[in-house]
Amino acid sequence: MHLAAYARAVASGELDPAEPVPLSEWERCAMIQESDNAVPDYLRDRLGDAALADAAAQGGWDDLEVPTLLGSTIALLDPAMSRDARWDAARRYAHDDAYREQVVRMSPGDDFPAVTARVQESGVMGSAAGLASLHRAIATGDFGPGSDVARRTLEWQPAPPGLDGPGFKGGNLPGVVTEAMTDPDTTSQLSCAV
Repeated sequence: MHLAAYARAVASGELDPAEPVPLSEWERCAMIQESDNAVPDYLRDRLGDAALADAAAQGGWDDLEVPTLLGSTIALLDPAMSRDARWDAARRYAHDDAYREQVVRMSPGDDFPAVTARVQESGVMGSAAGLASLHRAIATGDFGPGSDVARRTLEWQPAPPGLDGPGFKGGNLPGVVTEAMTDPDTTSQLSCAV
């Protein structure tokens, strides 16, 4: 959904895809085509939760819980952190050098069953149906303005014979791995798997 919100912002002129992102801004959040895990939190900070939720809903994903990879990772190191405090922790990490140094020195501890339990509960959940709906809407153009921007990112590899342009994007949060693929073939059929 981060790519979908980005695509809508580009289509509406809110973001310029050629705008340089200062290294200092990128490092604060430390994905789209080749992937790095800074971009989702950077886009959330830049566009806001409403833009992400609206983009997901535009693609048919109505029950989105906006994730923070950085906040979820910090929560693994801080067992007392509540689920609601994660985005604030991510933003603090991005903007507070002293807090960032404190987090870098944290350890998840040696109680591996407890760490494993935190990983299992820390991930933001979403439905495969919602993610598949979003990918399908982008692939078919039903997503509306920004579909072309998102498709360029999802379908950047050359298509094999018989396909118009396979699109794919993987992602992860602690304890959750996703992969979504769309395979439009030349007979106007669209397969979507999550």
